Amino acid sequence: MKRLIIALAVIAILTSAMVPSVQAKKLILEPTKVATMTSPKESRDERVLIYFELPEKFELSATEIDYAKLVFNAQVTDAIMGQIEVYPITTSWENQESIDWEHSWTKDGGDFSEDHAGKHLSIRSADGVKSVRCDVTYVVLAWLDGTIDNHGFILVPSQDDLTDSDVEYSIDTKGIQLVINYSLD
Repeated sequence: MKRLIIALAVIAILTSAMVPSVQAKKLILEPTKVATMTSPKESRDERVLIYFELPEKFELSATEIDYAKLVFNAQVTDAIMGQIEVYPITTSWENQESIDWEHSWTKDGGDFSEDHAGKHLSIRSADGVKSVRCDVTYVVLAWLDGTIDNHGFILVPSQDDLTDSDVEYSIDTKGIQLVINYSLD
């Protein structure tokens, strides 16, 4: 029995040596630009715009994106729970000096794609300030392969919550990160 275990261990070591190793890496990006804008009609409707400049070293032929997540701190008050929606922005804003609710966009409150991410994050008021993580892998992949242009993300309070409750949102614009886990082929 002891010889069988040793033989199996040797086989496992030899086969793992024959499989090419994949280097798993993590890239943590700080935003290049962060801005906020508030609806002139509803002061609770404050949106956060976040732009990350992706490094040029990401060549899709040599890199596989395993996972990408947007990380930020948020809190809701005056309600049991609230939702924050995360979308990719579809209009360039990152080079503008100032951002306006109505005049910087084709649609008031920002141009964004509900087709490409549309992540709804639930936040409970009992949790206080909470570190929120949102899977944005498909958006980052779309940026890298040119399917959509990289204009960053917009964090939008749930419009249903704003209409149907007294919820207040607080999104900390400090400490926002885009974390990309990737492998080199």
